[in-house]
Amino acid sequence: MRLRGELPKEEDEPEEDWDPEPIHAVLYCTDGTGRFIVVSQGLFGGFYYICDFNSLRPLQAIPIPKASLCRFMDYSPSSRFLLMGYENGEVHIRWAEAPQKYLAIKMHDAQLGAVTSVRLDKDEKYVITTAEDGLMFVYQIDEDNLRKEA
Repeated sequence: MRLRGELPKEEDEPEEDWDPEPIHAVLYCTDGTGRFIVVSQGLFGGFYYICDFNSLRPLQAIPIPKASLCRFMDYSPSSRFLLMGYENGEVHIRWAEAPQKYLAIKMHDAQLGAVTSVRLDKDEKYVITTAEDGLMFVYQIDEDNLRKEA
């Protein structure tokens, strides 16, 4: 919440203990820093957090849809894209260098289509999505169009 400007500076804030919220996904960053990404729900929902073992609080909070829980995260083979799959069947392909920019794909069922996996092939020309609705979709993507859409 501090990262979003909703709290005073840390030194002005009294110590408080928050109840934990369920964590749905965690992923190490591929930049060699040892940082990691965490997605939670409840009070901490609507963002994914970049964290570091040397910090008591997240380093950065990046907005994601609050209406649906993120159930899957992974990087593309080149680590240029962060792939995220949501409980409502939506998939985001985010630019690792500019994570606020992303392409959203919505093909799986919103009720039964919680995404279980998202993968790009080694050339990053095709994305495969699977979900609990029992369907698998293959999309051909073009990096230039992906940049325009994002």
